[in-house]
Amino acid sequence: MRFLFLFLLSFTMLLRADVHEGDYFITGGTVETPDVVTGDVYALGSNVHITGRVDGDVIATGGTIMIDGIVQGSARLVGGEVILNGKIVENFSVMGGKLLMNPGAVINGNGVFTGGDLILGGTINGKATINSSTAMINGTIGKNVDARAGELRLGPNCDIRGNLEYKSSSEVHIDPGAKIAGQMIYHQTKQVLGGKWKERVIYGSKFLAIVMNFWFSFVFGVLYIKLFPGGFRNSVNILRTNPWKAFWVGILAILLLPIICLLLLVSVLGFPLGLALLAFSLITFYTAKVIPIVWISSKVLPKLGTYWGLLLGLIVFFFFLEIPVVGVLLSALFILLGLGAGIL
Repeated sequence: MRFLFLFLLSFTMLLRADVHEGDYFITGGTVETPDVVTGDVYALGSNVHITGRVDGDVIATGGTIMIDGIVQGSARLVGGEVILNGKIVENFSVMGGKLLMNPGAVINGNGVFTGGDLILGGTINGKATINSSTAMINGTIGKNVDARAGELRLGPNCDIRGNLEYKSSSEVHIDPGAKIAGQMIYHQTKQVLGGKWKERVIYGSKFLAIVMNFWFSFVFGVLYIKLFPGGFRNSVNILRTNPWKAFWVGILAILLLPIICLLLLVSVLGFPLGLALLAFSLITFYTAKVIPIVWISSKVLPKLGTYWGLLLGLIVFFFFLEIPVVGVLLSALFILLGLGAGIL
């Protein structure tokens, strides 16, 4: 009788599970995934929470990202704070200001961590690649560790079963309880601009800002293409046929949108609509460059797919952004073209 009760209880819980078939797209303030997603997850929000099982990959961007569930594929995350409590069956790539892998968290594949402050307290069965201002390894790494950090520490629960190769201005701080099965190779780097704090600014701020901006743009672009495929194709076609028209419409939009937002915000009834329009405008300005980037990449390399074209185009675009004056003009031009094409 007891076994029958347990079977019926398990069956009832299975029926009540929130299952989403196929890929799952979600945006908002605080977003949470269903109990089961049979495809990939694409999430964008101020707080992103992966709670259940994801049978595919997870691509997420947010202020705070937390994974408590199981991801059967790989996870690629960009956020201000990223916390891993669950399990990643394949590989894990993350960029953020604060990165935390708690004890009990598992990555079966490789882990790539780029950020400001990093604490690894779980288990990585593959190799770990670290680029951060400060890094604490206090868990198990199944293979080699390749690290570049302003300050690197090995905690009492650290168990590196391969080699530790690291670059830093100072030698690693090793707790007596830490274990390293392989070799430890140290490459000393000079203190940048004469101080550790400035080295951290270089590693944790400037480089991180560029990388995060790049991946934010890529993730926003992928979400835009997947969520609005018809509108995106139409915008690209407008640039193919009449780019000058899109350019002038973009200028008109830049001039009118702030005025419309201001008029709505100063009125009681229009205030909520004004906030919504302001938020929409900011997101639109940020993603507008995706349209001309894909348009140009399709002209230069027509056999390249949309996503590969976006990725390659963004790399070239961000390279030119680093050139004084040229970067500012190019960014303004792409925003105007993309904004105008999106409106048309």
